[in-house]
Amino acid sequence: MESSNDAAFSLANDYDGMTGREFVGLMNTETERLNLKNTAFVNTTGLDPEDWEPTDRINISTVSDLAELTKTLLPESLVWQILSTPEYNYFGPELVNTNQLLTDDTIDWQNRIIGGKTGYTDMAGGCFLLVLESPDKGTLVNIILGTENTDARFQEMKTLVNWLNQAHQW
Repeated sequence: MESSNDAAFSLANDYDGMTGREFVGLMNTETERLNLKNTAFVNTTGLDPEDWEPTDRINISTVSDLAELTKTLLPESLVWQILSTPEYNYFGPELVNTNQLLTDDTIDWQNRIIGGKTGYTDMAGGCFLLVLESPDKGTLVNIILGTENTDARFQEMKTLVNWLNQAHQW
């Protein structure tokens, strides 16, 4: 839902004696297990490291690795249930999903959204992963990386998916 990274930070620092360093190690071990050769983490949140220097390592991934990770996560219905919920208010303040396309009624493929994840850092720019059910009941994984701002990622995703719907014969 909201991209505050509180859950990742809490899991990494408060779960059964876990430390942030150990959690990052587990994250990188999992990328190796999944054969994500171009993905590596330096912190638990995926955010740009504080006080970064050009010689420092950074969190990194590729479209190919993100698509592969998404295929691994597709059977996990709870993940997609959360990532397709526009807002949630059970106890406490209302949580609003940062995926603007969930509530954009100007797109004709909105009812095919399985879920999506947004992201932004100064180094990576605006990023957006959107999973759709294709008209032939397959799955389409759409990824935009490196937009100039957070709004551009949504417009670029609309352009990509609209082009895909026009260019492909289902």
